Amino acid sequence: MVEGNGYDFILEPQPMDEMKVARDHDVILNKTGSTNGFGGYVAMVPSEDLGVVVLANRNYPNEARVRATYDLITRILAE
Repeated sequence: MVEGNGYDFILEPQPMDEMKVARDHDVILNKTGSTNGFGGYVAMVPSEDLGVVVLANRNYPNEARVRATYDLITRILAE
């Protein structure tokens, strides 16, 4: 997830391929974003009915947002 949200990845065009995913397959859907010095991150685990929204009043690096959110998700799912 860190590589997929890294600046080397997000600032360059990426090819798009159709993905065939089984309905019971665990996936994490996620998206980073920022504007005017504010940062955000959304991550969802549909199979667990879990979603996390991170809003920050400063633009933390994407890696920090992704790692913190992933840590939170793994802790919630471990309970």
